[in-house]
Amino acid sequence: MPTKKGKTASRKPSKPRQSFNQRVRKVLAADSETKMKIQNVFNEANIIGEGLVDMGPFSPIPTGLTDSNLLQTIGVQQGSEQEERQGNKISNCRLTLRGVIQGLEYDSTTNTNNYPYEVHMVFYKEKKSINNDRFQLKSLPNNQTGEITGQLMNSVYPYNKDKYIIRKVRVFRLRPLGEISPSTTLESYVNNQWSNAPAFHRFVETIDIHKDLRYNDNSTVPANDWCAVSFFVINGNGQLSGPMPGSRAKVTMDAVLTFKDM
Repeated sequence: MPTKKGKTASRKPSKPRQSFNQRVRKVLAADSETKMKIQNVFNEANIIGEGLVDMGPFSPIPTGLTDSNLLQTIGVQQGSEQEERQGNKISNCRLTLRGVIQGLEYDSTTNTNNYPYEVHMVFYKEKKSINNDRFQLKSLPNNQTGEITGQLMNSVYPYNKDKYIIRKVRVFRLRPLGEISPSTTLESYVNNQWSNAPAFHRFVETIDIHKDLRYNDNSTVPANDWCAVSFFVINGNGQLSGPMPGSRAKVTMDAVLTFKDM
């Protein structure tokens, strides 16, 4: 269309038209109810020893603290209740983890290290297996991969992103508490390092997962996505606690999954 000066006015690009089915789905999504499933994952669970090490047949408890599939732990069942799904697909999924990490008291038998320490929290997905093997999380020198040993140098190696999707990593610094017993005095409640690190941390983490989770009939485990979380300790002096590891910290954590059932 010519303008007053004889120039042709530019036309704005037209928006792509939505099909009838797309418009129907959009209306249904806007009107559908948002549901919420809350599930306790850890309740004052101990983070054992240092690192994430399989201790072998002589000590069957691995170090660290792991939930190998949070979406399996949440376990959305089929049904008509608020925390259940009616079909085999839920949409607009959002996963949030809320919790607290607490340092434990010095103990002459199970927690003998007085140095401040770090608690590492890592969310990850093994790309080709829902089992989420945690023992090759680190990329090591000489083109090697391996487990997180709990040693200071090992903790700074990069994560193995060839095998895993690393969704989030957080590091919390804590200090040990003084030993509490009937014979203690007020001064002995403060550890001898005089660290200014706190004795506990709260955390709220939102984790990227598939927006649409798909289930098989009568299954509570999504078939198209999974996510693990592991906590492990790195001691400030770099020392390991030995073949019978104790615990320096504990975790309480809930998972909150919000979704639309359609």
